[in-house]
Amino acid sequence: MTLSAKDRQGITIILAVVVAFAGLLVASQTLKAPKRDANGCLPSGWTSSTVILLDHSEGIPVQTAHEIEARAVDFINRQVSTNDHVSLYAVSDESARALIPLYEGCKPPSAGNALTESDKSIRRQFDRNFMNKLRKALRQEFPDSATSPIAQAISDLSNTTDLKAEKLNLLIFSDMIENSPSLDMYRCSPDTDPRKLYRNANAGAIERPTFKNVSVHVNVIPRRGLSPGTLHCRSAFWPWLLGDDAGPSAGVTLEYLPG
Repeated sequence: MTLSAKDRQGITIILAVVVAFAGLLVASQTLKAPKRDANGCLPSGWTSSTVILLDHSEGIPVQTAHEIEARAVDFINRQVSTNDHVSLYAVSDESARALIPLYEGCKPPSAGNALTESDKSIRRQFDRNFMNKLRKALRQEFPDSATSPIAQAISDLSNTTDLKAEKLNLLIFSDMIENSPSLDMYRCSPDTDPRKLYRNANAGAIERPTFKNVSVHVNVIPRRGLSPGTLHCRSAFWPWLLGDDAGPSAGVTLEYLPG
């Protein structure tokens, strides 16, 4: 049977549609996101990690809490790439014995592939599976603690896989007033050497953490009425404790929070 020109044109169009559909099907399988673990991380692991450390040992004003959440979320949105690891810890009486994350996960994609996914759908999943959980952890409230073992928490974190990637960020939200058996800054006098006290108290343990290519961002919670001795110890101690760092991203920045 001889096909008319119109019939041949119709068959050509059908074949073209079939080929295009098959191509899209192959593309969707090729571009399909790999399976993630319970924390939303890829089987291949991560090359960058961001650790957030909150000091919940004393109460903070509402505006301070709001700014902490805003800064943490802004940093995650701007500085943390898709598939990078994020963890959140809190300093308290309990952290001296059991420093466990309040939240841990890898940042998922926030936009979809135009061929296979909806941007709105991916954004909803991003908020539901990642950002909303992180915000909830940031808003968690704790009772006041008898101690503030900030330095111990930082030292403990320096030996975890959270701070062993190629590129690292450590965000600290704290008044930076160490109050622990190793060092009580509230008891300092202007001639106290806090480094010596801390080293002696931690002989046989981590006397000073060692970092590699960690970008440290200190956000200071304001506390009024501190004694000259406390201010002296705070100013002398932290540059020393955080100073053993090397690498292109190594360094410490400091910024005060409102309150």
